[in-house]
Amino acid sequence: MKLPKIKISLVADGKDFNLENMTQKLEIQPTKVRTKDDWPDAIKNNPNLPDEYKPRHNWCYSKTFEEMYDFTLAYQEILSKFKPKTSILKKMANDEQIKYAVVLSIDCYNGDFPAMVVDIPMLHFLSDINAEISFDIISYEEDEEE
Repeated sequence: MKLPKIKISLVADGKDFNLENMTQKLEIQPTKVRTKDDWPDAIKNNPNLPDEYKPRHNWCYSKTFEEMYDFTLAYQEILSKFKPKTSILKKMANDEQIKYAVVLSIDCYNGDFPAMVVDIPMLHFLSDINAEISFDIISYEEDEEE
């Protein structure tokens, strides 16, 4: 039986912020960046889109954990890298109108979900940087014979 796989990401999102500046200030390399220019033309050129769906800049740091039943290691990855940078994250959010989110993507098999607890240190960190947390859960059916 396959055990759950968890990917945790800290995502920064904003209309016009400098992605390179964020990398330099945090001294952390993102795993993925996306500029307004990277969006499809159908979205970039659509004047009827509400603001929340218009192209934006994204800066993302992610880490994937294979065979995990507990979010603790995933949270520790984000906390150890970004908690010491809380003041920088808050200043950038105010100066450049950046919004933050922590995203947990969970792949599990046959309904075998990991424990889904957001611990107190993570809650404090999320609150400190005014970030939301979201869960993306996918459950696969796996043949028992494998």
